[in-house]
Amino acid sequence: MRIDTWFTALAVGALLAAPAMAAQAQDKAEVALRAAMEKETVEGNLKAAIEEYKKLAQNTNKAVAARALVQLGECYEKQGNVDARKTYELVLSRFGDQTEAVGQARARLAKLGGDGAATQPATRLVWAGSKADGDSVSPDGRYLSYTDWDTGNLVLHDIVSDTDGVLTANGNMGPGPEAFADGSVFSRDGKQVAYAWYDDTTKRDEPWVADLNGDPHQRRLFDGDASPDDWSPDGKWIVVSAGDEHTDQVAILPAQGGTPRVLKSWPAGGRRILSASFSPDGKYIVYAGRMADGSHRGYILSADGKSEIALAPESFDTHDAKWSPDGSRIVWVSGEPATASRVLWAIRVANGKPVGEPDQLIANFGNSFLTGFARDGSLFYGASLPESDIYLAGLDPATGKLTSLPKRVNEHGLGSSNGRIAWLPDGKSLSFWSTREGRPALVVHTLATGEERELWEQPTGAGGPGYAGWFPDGSVMAWQRNAQSLVYRRLDSRTLEARATWTVPFVPSPGRTGISRDLMTMFIPQKDEAVPCEGRICTYVMLARDLQTGRDREICRFTAGAVGSLSRSISPDGRELAFTMDYQGHRSVMIAPTAGGTPREIYRDESGYRLGDTLDWTQDGSHLLAFYAEPGRGELWSFPVKGGPPEKSALQEGFQGLNIGLNTAVSPDGTQFAFVGGGRKPQVWVMPSPFPSAKTAAAR
Repeated sequence: MRIDTWFTALAVGALLAAPAMAAQAQDKAEVALRAAMEKETVEGNLKAAIEEYKKLAQNTNKAVAARALVQLGECYEKQGNVDARKTYELVLSRFGDQTEAVGQARARLAKLGGDGAATQPATRLVWAGSKADGDSVSPDGRYLSYTDWDTGNLVLHDIVSDTDGVLTANGNMGPGPEAFADGSVFSRDGKQVAYAWYDDTTKRDEPWVADLNGDPHQRRLFDGDASPDDWSPDGKWIVVSAGDEHTDQVAILPAQGGTPRVLKSWPAGGRRILSASFSPDGKYIVYAGRMADGSHRGYILSADGKSEIALAPESFDTHDAKWSPDGSRIVWVSGEPATASRVLWAIRVANGKPVGEPDQLIANFGNSFLTGFARDGSLFYGASLPESDIYLAGLDPATGKLTSLPKRVNEHGLGSSNGRIAWLPDGKSLSFWSTREGRPALVVHTLATGEERELWEQPTGAGGPGYAGWFPDGSVMAWQRNAQSLVYRRLDSRTLEARATWTVPFVPSPGRTGISRDLMTMFIPQKDEAVPCEGRICTYVMLARDLQTGRDREICRFTAGAVGSLSRSISPDGRELAFTMDYQGHRSVMIAPTAGGTPREIYRDESGYRLGDTLDWTQDGSHLLAFYAEPGRGELWSFPVKGGPPEKSALQEGFQGLNIGLNTAVSPDGTQFAFVGGGRKPQVWVMPSPFPSAKTAAAR
């Protein structure tokens, strides 16, 4: 059967089962959306409908939120409101994976006189190469400060001459205790660079200053933990993210050295500061931080610490924030790295307060981060473009340690092979997703010969067909979303003929949902809607869903800010389920019995989520495997399930944690470990005129 024929058959089968299943699966958000649409279309009450759509646009159900925004835009059109265009553009920038809503938004934008794509400022590549990076840009826009992760030293890169100058000489990335520059920032006059220096012997980031006018001696500003973020306009103060074992702090440090003056303080883990930036007049500081519940928020703080206001509504998470040189705007990044929801935003500010609604500068900001503004208003940013391939390494089945360095498996789809990896039952072939000529396809790769054959293509934006794994007889379990249902089919891998079909209620991110080794039970973490969340800390219920009956069984309950991928979380004997959970700044490795019972913590990582959220088991069930991202390199950690410190296996240069271990698979005999991995293509870009109107006004 051809895959397009299978698509049709699958859709028809799912539709026949849909009425009963949809009634079971409709959640409160779907019901609320229909009610709002009735207010708009039946009652003609646009005002009430608009208020409901605004609320639904903040819903965690992305499909509902995107559809609500489309409806909101149409209401604005009916009112002749100019916000209609901005609302449709919001759908494109924040919900790129919601194909239907994006198509509707593009169509409405086209009718409004646009091409369905938001206009973005021009950008220019200024540096590319293995070391291209930028913590900070000099006021004249010529130099970038960055850490050389090969040596740990602080370096200045001259963009014009494409040369480097080393500012420190005592970096060390091993062997022995590590020491390295951990972030840096130019002074407003460009004559000094403040930087954090991490040393394994102290286990803290200490603030230092390097003089760029010939003095070879660096100065330590404070004997304690404090990371410089920005200089005050008069050069007298440096705003730092500081703290100790009891508190997290925003503070200002005398530029000549001394004790930090604490502006805001929280219990440790309550608000970890990620970036801070002075306003050009020195009266305010904008900072971004990770909250105790795992969310990212931005705030504008008065320089005396007496007043504070949110930078943007809660729906706009904030990972970084910078003040423009003319003081008219603040820019920030929202969304998780490497996702379609990652966007560069700007908002006008006056007298330390945001004015109006945020404006989108760059949609799909991806793996990019802000470097800073030059004096002329040009905005510099770094981009870390991921490359993903399939890698294979030897594995000690008793300890979970690597016995050989990883080697790339795929010869085709270079840089774009990823997704769920699965071993075929004979242990001689691997299946994974690979993009060739823009076509994502599921392929089977034979290890001995390198031969690859395609099973089926996955249309862009489609809710499948995905796959869950392989049955012992060589048939494959495929899944396809249809409305509010998931249809699972057992397919002959050669003909794609269906041997059996099961339909269950839809769950978000089925590719990250756990599934038993026999492929007949799904494991799903769901928020308990009956228990109110405290911020993003919610009560979760772990469910086991039988594919044959569609019935759910509760395994355990726990409180967390987020739950990691369950794609490889079931133990080989099927008796235990492993997962990661985030809570108040740490990530825990948990194990729960699949028969039901209280989960237990076997490890807690306090490093700020450097531990990956995807777990896998050794074949004897004695160890759990996860990747860990150290600065400049990656490691595979093996956790004894009975507790104790992990065994660590270093990976070669290039595996830097950003793009490794999203999916893994241990071979049937336990001696090989396959994973999605790769390096990155670092680049630095500049946006010469992010706010052309502001520049013109300033010139006048």
